[in-house]
Amino acid sequence: MKPSSSSSTCLVGKRVGRWKCVKQLGTGSFGIVHVWSNQEAEDDEIALKKCRFGPEVPISEKHREQWRQEVDIMLRLDHLNVVKCRRPPQDLLVLGDEQSDLPMLCMEFCAGGDLRKFLNRGRHCVGLDQDSVLNCVADVASALGFLHNRRIIHRDLKPENVVLDVKRDDRVVFKLIDLGYAKELGQSSLALSFVGTLQYIAPELFLSQEYTKSVDYWSLGFITFEIATGQRPFLPNLSPGQWMEHVAKKTRREICIFQDEMDEDQKIQKSEHIFPVNHLSKTLAADLESWLRLLLDWDAAKRGKNEDGKICLFDDLTALISKRRLKIHCMDSGHQRNLDYVLEDATTGLEMRAWIEKDVGVAAKSQLCLFTNGKRLASNARPIGDALFVFDAAYSKTNGAYRRRSWNKPRRRRRERRRWDARWTPTAFHW
Repeated sequence: MKPSSSSSTCLVGKRVGRWKCVKQLGTGSFGIVHVWSNQEAEDDEIALKKCRFGPEVPISEKHREQWRQEVDIMLRLDHLNVVKCRRPPQDLLVLGDEQSDLPMLCMEFCAGGDLRKFLNRGRHCVGLDQDSVLNCVADVASALGFLHNRRIIHRDLKPENVVLDVKRDDRVVFKLIDLGYAKELGQSSLALSFVGTLQYIAPELFLSQEYTKSVDYWSLGFITFEIATGQRPFLPNLSPGQWMEHVAKKTRREICIFQDEMDEDQKIQKSEHIFPVNHLSKTLAADLESWLRLLLDWDAAKRGKNEDGKICLFDDLTALISKRRLKIHCMDSGHQRNLDYVLEDATTGLEMRAWIEKDVGVAAKSQLCLFTNGKRLASNARPIGDALFVFDAAYSKTNGAYRRRSWNKPRRRRRERRRWDARWTPTAFHW
């Protein structure tokens, strides 16, 4: 949906029965959406989508059928990650056009806006934070799986068609909207029609070839890449007609095509990795790259499938998200690095110390490892929490330099240990 300044904005401020028009949310290809608030009930707001047509906006019989199909599909769907649709309130039925047999579409209102506006915020210029990326991909994939199980292809998956529903506990749920281009498949599971937004549609749609639900996999790959890095994967500054020929020549492992801005000739390069500037940990970035290779496969027959030809993208995503990742923050200025490790059920604190010694250079015996609750990392116990702070207890700061402590004498060793224990107690932290 995009903002509009048409004459329909005269509805804003109008009251019909218990309902008051709060604002115009935007317009689509041939629909206009207003937000209505129930003045007699708290937190009862709806988004009412009405077909706009007339001398200025003619509507064909094909578009009429497409409108009826969207309303029919939306009324039959019930899923957490698909915007819910209901019958319009009795008071608002008067807004319908008597000369038209097209129904109005009444949906839940998600006040968080759409994913495009969320991505356009300054702090998201290189992608969303790690938790938001995982939540968004999980929610959108769950919605797609739900639609596909009912033999429905969305065909117009893009950030503008994903909205954010912010709950009272500040938890964000991502939901699909705008099934205006959705199509129910017949027995053949093939379709042939050109729809969707050019930058996000699959090659077979762009080339007007037969297609299946795998076109949604391609669009999901584009969205995943964009929310992870802030940019689309394939030459984002060029039109699809320009970058499509380069994508057709890429290998399955290559998930990114870009122009090197530092090169005077701006040669086009291909990569098997996402853009390095992002908010993701190394382990998650590597896992996402493997998953994106399934989605961004030029060959529609292999897209989203493993080597055995079975659809595996949903199972692989579940495994990716379910991995337990522990963030490591090295606090001493001599070793300031942020790492993360994927933990197995059998992983112990002793193994963690060995990994940290290898990656950071702090000897295992010198590591002071604390969780956010102030508890220490036990050597023989399974790590708890999702973040670990590592201090190098064998070094002290003197005039900006680090010097080795002397632990030769038992008495001095006990005295120094007591000082460290007093300094790094849980009460010394204010998490």
